[in-house]
Amino acid sequence: MAITQDAQYLATILHDLHSVWQPHQGQVAVGRALFYEGKRRVFTRCGRKWGKTEMSLYVLYRWALTTPNGQFYYIAPYYNQASEIIWKPGRLQNYRDW
Repeated sequence: MAITQDAQYLATILHDLHSVWQPHQGQVAVGRALFYEGKRRVFTRCGRKWGKTEMSLYVLYRWALTTPNGQFYYIAPYYNQASEIIWKPGRLQNYRDW
């Protein structure tokens, strides 16, 4: 059974992403629901240090790399919050360099 080019591309992306960031058990459950179970919405009740921002960046980055011509958004209550959380510290721009 030959591996398709798309499957190899996905495997390379996942290897690269997981080499710089490893999700914890709770984040794995969210990722599984989104990427393998086809859920469109996932509610997660978690504390301040759970890693919501990192999980959101992972999901955005993975969808952006695997969905050609897709449009993906990070939404926060205020523009300044989104800017201060993911843009100014360079989290999004340098995600693969962590």
